[in-house]
Amino acid sequence: MKIRPGKANGKACWVLDFGLVDGKRRRKFFDSRGQAEKALRDAKSSAVTVGDALASIRPSEQVEAAKILIEMRSAGVSLSRVWADWQQKCRGSARTAVPLHRAISDMIAAKHEARRRHRYVVEMERYLRRFALGRENDPVSSIAGADIERWFGSRGESPATRASNMGRLSALFDFACRRDWIDVNPCRKVERVTVEQRVPGILAVDQVEKLMREVEKCDPGLGPWFGLALFGGIRPGEIQRLTWEDIDKADGIVRIDASASKVRQRRIVHLEAAAAAWVRSGPPETMPPSNLRRRLWQIRAASGIGRWAHDVLRHTAASMLLAKCQDVGRVAIELGTSPGMLFRHYREIVTLADAARFWAIVPKATAKA
Repeated sequence: MKIRPGKANGKACWVLDFGLVDGKRRRKFFDSRGQAEKALRDAKSSAVTVGDALASIRPSEQVEAAKILIEMRSAGVSLSRVWADWQQKCRGSARTAVPLHRAISDMIAAKHEARRRHRYVVEMERYLRRFALGRENDPVSSIAGADIERWFGSRGESPATRASNMGRLSALFDFACRRDWIDVNPCRKVERVTVEQRVPGILAVDQVEKLMREVEKCDPGLGPWFGLALFGGIRPGEIQRLTWEDIDKADGIVRIDASASKVRQRRIVHLEAAAAAWVRSGPPETMPPSNLRRRLWQIRAASGIGRWAHDVLRHTAASMLLAKCQDVGRVAIELGTSPGMLFRHYREIVTLADAARFWAIVPKATAKA
């Protein structure tokens, strides 16, 4: 190594010449001699350090290292690249220590911390614990797409249920990816099922008539609840978070706070006359009604309605309201959904005559008045 005057891009400078390094001439250029001399001192110090390190390596190790370096050079791989790959592999190996049960617990805690709906988190945890049964201590990184396919193959779930539960599993492995426990979500390697959109189930007008007469006769305290759910189209989960302070009986207006809404958006529901009449029909009672699940089963049994499709009350209200007002935008706003969702999930085609009969179903006391 030596310092000499030189030129770079036509400009005078000082050159630190390292000589041949790996068969190539290596030089560095500096504006001043002082800078070049400092670089020379640093290089010599580094060479001494490297020399000391090499001197500490046993001759057998030096021979082995030389052979490996020759093989690496012929393969076009650098020493720094090999070191970086080894470090990455070690980090990956450390991630395998995270067991499945801990991954689930940490994700559920994060969902609670993020203020997800309690019921949503509880149902997700219940399903994930079932998935983990018997392999709770397996590393989360050991779960492959084939394991998920075998899981669904053993359960015989309907396409819609499988799609929903695949979302729960995918949420778990997405969480593991964000925590750097795994590199790829294994659910992405599983073939997705095609879910055909079924016609939403609704109650026939005759069924609604019989149902509401049984309510009047057997449990009039449920009249307001059915007024909100069956005639107002408000989600049962949203009704559970309402109080009478949110309901204006006189004007037929229901205020659903963002904290009560499924979609976390505040909205005002303007009840149709029939809905408002049923809301005013019941005797004084708490809102939501107490022992609701048991009382609903009793009313369904008394009215003789066998098949009770999922969200049948909301589907019925949406279909009947759309047939009455013929305004998709307005119905979507009242229901707290989008026009697209309304057509895909909540709308069954009903005749104008059936809609008129439906909206004429009011408490007998109101009809006489």
